[in-house]
Amino acid sequence: MWFPMHWIIPVWIIPCLELPNIFLRLPELFFGMRIRTFGHREKFRPRSLFVMNHVCHFDWLYFWGVVERNGNITTWKVVTKNSIKKVPILGICLQYMCHIFVSRHWEVDEREFKKKLFYYNGLELPVQLLLFPEGGDFTGKSKAKSDTYADTNGLKRYKYCLHPHARGFLYIMEALRSGRLDAVYDITVGYPDALAKTEADLANGKYIPREIHYNIRHYRAEDLPTDEEGLSQWLEERWREKEETLKLFYAHKQFLVKGTATGSGLRNVGNGHSEYRPVPEVAMPKSYSFTFKGLAFYLFITIFFSYLFYLNWLWRCCVLVLTVYTLVKGLKGTGIDSVLPDKVHDVIEAAYRKCHRVK
Repeated sequence: MWFPMHWIIPVWIIPCLELPNIFLRLPELFFGMRIRTFGHREKFRPRSLFVMNHVCHFDWLYFWGVVERNGNITTWKVVTKNSIKKVPILGICLQYMCHIFVSRHWEVDEREFKKKLFYYNGLELPVQLLLFPEGGDFTGKSKAKSDTYADTNGLKRYKYCLHPHARGFLYIMEALRSGRLDAVYDITVGYPDALAKTEADLANGKYIPREIHYNIRHYRAEDLPTDEEGLSQWLEERWREKEETLKLFYAHKQFLVKGTATGSGLRNVGNGHSEYRPVPEVAMPKSYSFTFKGLAFYLFITIFFSYLFYLNWLWRCCVLVLTVYTLVKGLKGTGIDSVLPDKVHDVIEAAYRKCHRVK
């Protein structure tokens, strides 16, 4: 939720206010999309960082359904690009819910990370945070930049993903560890059939994916390196594995891992010498009760406040002022999430000083 909301909104009502969480389940209902998960079987740890390859605009939106079933949707946050703020309805909602917006200019992004991450820590909020270390979705332009980066640094070019950037990952790891971090999840997303790269592709109707596959690997936070060089190498190693995983995935339309000669369900892949087995699928519940409860809640709220709007002129004035302010600040200014009361500044600075041991 937005900064002041944690002080005035009961915890039990927060899921109902998370508007995107409700409507992002609708593609499964109306388009017949099937979200499938593989690998890690347990529910996500309360304080976790997720790192994922970025194929298209909608990777994180589809993954919302996975978090709703296996995580804590009330404290789920995403590091996304700053332009999302200007998306009607969705952008305003994400600002009110205190997600992290980056511009890919570190001087600006560092301030945003500090503001949001240490605010979470100051509240002792058990955040589950999603980061795309690649910095953008997979396009011809981003692929060319990734290849240039690989050539400059003596690395192998990737065909199925982009080389990760470690700076944001390192900052987040330091900040979350200063509070408490339970786990890091390595998420690989793949699309076995159609792929809608942009909103126009999705609206066209011909590129709607029938299935979205997520391969989930779990790492305990205490098992990861504590120094920056070690963490950078750990991240790069995950992406080398991810490249090989996606190569097999797009060849066989499923996630595969190396097996043993006596394993079950093994198959020959590539040159016939390496044997692999399918990654076990994790069944997810198909209950849509949360979506329908959320829709019912918003229907009630709409009717109730429309009734107040009709009866009371003062209420109409308040709604008008708030609406204009939200639109101007959210769409033309720095965003609603930049409006910080003094109490929030104090929380952020106290958490930051604790992390860096500044008196």
